[in-house]
Order: sequence, then C-alpha cells, then structure tokens
Amino acid sequence: MAAVSLTSVFSSAFVNELRFQVANRDQKINSLDPTCTGGCDQENEGGPTLEIGAIGVGRHRFTPQPRENRRYQVVETFSAAAGAHHLKAGLDFSYIDHISQALPLHFGGRYIFAPLPAIPALGLPAPISAIQAVALGLPAAYVQGYGNASVPYGYKDVSLFLQDDWRMADTVTLKAGVRYQNQFWEKTTRVVNGLAPHGWPKDNNNIAPRLAIAWDVTGDKKTSVQASYGIFFDNHITAIWGITEGISGTAEQVRTLAVRIPQSVLAWRAPGRRLPEPTTPFPSLVLSIDPGMKTPYAHHASAGIERELGTDMAMSAHFVYARGLDQLGTIDYNPVTNPLTQGRPLDVGGRPGTSASVLQYTTWGETWYKGLALSVRKRFNGRHQFLASYTLSKAEDTSADYQSFFIPQDNGFGRNPNDPDGLPIGFTPSAERGPSLQDQRHRFVFSGAYVLPWNVTVSSIVTLASGRPYNILAGADLNGDGNGGATAPDRPRTDPANPATSIGRNAGVLPNQYTVDARVAKRFGIRNAATIDVMLEAFNLFNTTTYTNVDNIFGTRAYPGSPLPTFGQFTEAAPPFQAQLAVKIGF
Repeated sequence: MAAVSLTSVFSSAFVNELRFQVANRDQKINSLDPTCTGGCDQENEGGPTLEIGAIGVGRHRFTPQPRENRRYQVVETFSAAAGAHHLKAGLDFSYIDHISQALPLHFGGRYIFAPLPAIPALGLPAPISAIQAVALGLPAAYVQGYGNASVPYGYKDVSLFLQDDWRMADTVTLKAGVRYQNQFWEKTTRVVNGLAPHGWPKDNNNIAPRLAIAWDVTGDKKTSVQASYGIFFDNHITAIWGITEGISGTAEQVRTLAVRIPQSVLAWRAPGRRLPEPTTPFPSLVLSIDPGMKTPYAHHASAGIERELGTDMAMSAHFVYARGLDQLGTIDYNPVTNPLTQGRPLDVGGRPGTSASVLQYTTWGETWYKGLALSVRKRFNGRHQFLASYTLSKAEDTSADYQSFFIPQDNGFGRNPNDPDGLPIGFTPSAERGPSLQDQRHRFVFSGAYVLPWNVTVSSIVTLASGRPYNILAGADLNGDGNGGATAPDRPRTDPANPATSIGRNAGVLPNQYTVDARVAKRFGIRNAATIDVMLEAFNLFNTTTYTNVDNIFGTRAYPGSPLPTFGQFTEAAPPFQAQLAVKIGF
C-alpha cells in the first residue's frame, strides 16, 4: 500500500486537501479437506460437500477463491469559512482492478441429505431421517459444477458532496448538505432465458439531501436538542458483477448439474462420488441481475435531547428511525411450478427437465428500524468515569442479503411477460417480512474505569442483551418449487397440509447474552519521559456461554409440537474465557 497527501492552506478561511492511494489485496480462501494434496488450492480437488439438515461437512462448496485486487483512489476535499457559514465540498473516486477472482460453485460436488418418504423402489419401506439417509447412502439431491470459474474485471465508483454548517444564531446551528454517488461497471451483454439481451443496469439519480439542526435551549450549553433527516444510498457489493458473469450456465463459464433422487444415488456410488460432465446439453443454474436494478437507499430520521448535570455528568435520549428500500435479494424466476412433473415456466416445449433455476439478484428487499437510546455519562473526575447506555429497538426486513439465505420461501410462478423487469407472478414480498438477524430488542452496556492507589487502573465493560433471531426451517421442500438448488427455505407449518399456516421468517430467538470484560493496567515511568504500560485483559471474565447458532431444522410435522430430536440443539458459541498480557512502550 502507498499513499500521498497534499494539504494546501490558501488562507485562514480556505483549505484544500488532496489524497491519493494505491492499495493491493491478495487474499486466498481455500478449503480444509484431508482428501486434498497439501492445501485445497485447486478447483477440482477435495470434496464432496455433505449437507445434513443444518450441518455441513466436507469441502466448502464455494472454494478455492482467489481474491486479488488493486484499488486506486483519489480524494479531494475543500473547506471554506465565510462569516456564519462553514462550507465543505469534496470528491472521492476509486478504480478497483479485480485481477484474480473466481467462484468454483460446487466443483467438489454437493450432496443434500434430507428426510425421505417411503420409496419401495430404493428399498425404503418407511420414511427415514436425514442422518439415516447418510448411513444408507441415499442423498435427496446432488449438485456438481463444471467449467471456468475465473472472472477478472474492473469497477469504478464516485461520490460528490457539498455541505454547509450555518450558525443561524448563538444557540442554533443548521447543517444542510447533498451527496451524489454512483457505480460504473464493465460493459457486458447478458443473455438470460425469458429476457431480451440487456447490458448492466444503470441507476443515475442517486441524489441524497441531508438536513440537521442543533439548538442550545437555555443558552448555557447545558441543554441541547438535535434533529436530523437524510437519504443515504449504499453501493452494491462489487462481487455481484463477477458472480452473475461467472455463474452463467454457458460454455465459457460455470455450468451446474442438479439431480434428485434416484439420480443422486447414482452419483453417490460413482468413482470419487462425482459425475463427469454430460456430453449432451443439460439445463444449468443461472445467476442473473435485475435489468431494472436500483441503488439501495434508506430514509434516516433522528431526534434527541442531551442535558448536562453538574460539572461532570450528562444524560441523553435519542430516537432513531430508518426505512430501507431497494435492498438486493435473490428470487428464483424459474421455479418448479408443477411438483408432480417438476415442470418449470421456461421448459422447452413444456418438457420437464429442459430448464433450471434462474436466480436473479433483484432489488426487492426492504428494512425497518426503530430505536430509543438512553445514556448516562460521567466524565473522568477524581478517580473514576463511566458510561451506561440502554437501547430499546426493533429491526425488521424482508431479505437478509443476496447470498446468506438465498431465496424466499415462496418464489411465485415465474417471470411476468407483461412486466419482465418486475417481480415474478404471484410473488408477495410482504410474506417474507420478519425480524432482522440483527434485531436485538434490549441491549444494556456499562463501561467504566477506576484509578486505584499506586496508579493502577481497573476498567470493565458489562453487556446484557436480548438474544438474536434465527430462521426456523422445515428441512424439506414443502411447496415443491425446487428451492433454486439451494437449501430449502421452507418454514414449518402449524398444519402440515395447509401452506397458509407457515410460521414467520426468523421466528426463533437465541438465548439472552451476558458478558463481562475487564482490564487491569499499570503505567511505569522510565528515563526521558518514556513509559511502559503493563496490561492484563480478560474477555468473558466469568466464562459465560453465549450461543450464536443452533440446529434450526424443525422437521415437516406440525409446529411447534412435533420437532425433530435435534431441533434447538446449539451448534456454535462465542469464545469462552480468554486472557492476555500486553506491554506497551511509549516514548
């Protein structure tokens, strides 16, 4: 990495800062697999991946991933003071050269084991569980990737801003500003079944105004009221260009074969548990981009009051509201619409098995957030200081992101020919509204420090918080839409025969969280004003178990009374008690 900057002071009222940097990142993400020769750095070694309910073992199905890129960035900021106004304007431009990028999707093979019904042709006289299916070698589905996973590309983004801090009176300050930002992608022509050939979508109206006001109510700087509103745009993650360019199902890039039982059993019994690529054309998964993709944005509004108490205490209360729109999510635009024949809308001549899922990154997601934050702060005075804060909030969304949970439970019935850039026929976004994975209704944090005799400082952070949500899944394709080749997003039902009784998204809640971190520090003075700080730090001091993940596969029976035996078992936890000793030298 290299960076240079130039600050020019033209006068006491005019300052200009110019910065330039070049930053290189070379990251390699490889699998850990004992079947590999050395590290799993080759696309076709290692594997396969096994998925049993919520548990995954074997080679990671998206690796190896080289991620080498080089960023060139120019930042220009200009400041000027004129009477009661303080003006700032600036530009931020980046070019990122993605030198080496690849996504070898399922190149090691992927087997999905799920509960199976009785299948007499396979020697199954009665239903079996997913783990029993593993023991018998009966995968419900098999996915295999082939082709060229490498997709180098270039990308540019730019942002411009202008703001004015206007001191309207001794007790009132108004801040107004506007920001514009945009992303620029390589030229391409996307050919996707069901759509006319199209280039990369553009959204050029990303103008974001902001306004804030601060009022010193009493004029003695002890009570202040603030309020603000603004529109905030977010850049799309740059990986979507490489992913949709690479997972195209074409002869030039990545092709995926997806088969279900009984063909998946033949793959399991094949040499290396891997099927060679068929010599005849086969339908392949396609990842596509919304031809009408928009830039995600959010409306943010906040209001609050702060009050000084005495000489070293302060209290505050703030309310925050945020409403996000056009968030990127994934929908299958060619789902199975006839579970009996496995027919899809894009099947050639209506013949089942002649088309595959078209997973389209579409800006259909929405978010909602409301929060009340209260705090009490004591500045350092004498021998101690502290900060206590409590937040009551509610966060909801319709899509976690474009890749974690992949697709909604009900994808509708395919692309609308009268609105090819719109949502699928019969797709209802509101059915996916539920708690965000970041939703934490109650959160209390206390931090403080106390100076003991001999200049020993003891400090601590105590956190008490509600558990976060998780998504409860049935572990099977209850609606028969094919799941887009991904893990079934179907949620259990209170009445297994009635799809309308599916439980809400992210309906589960992890246990509450309690942690205490602590530090003891002592400073020693040495020659020529140099110092040595000796610090002993403890994280999770009382070794409290904080669960972070759970087996979320409920099963296909009636919710909530008939779960699988493994449902609700915790599978991950935050780090246990840890301690470290550190020495810092200052001079």
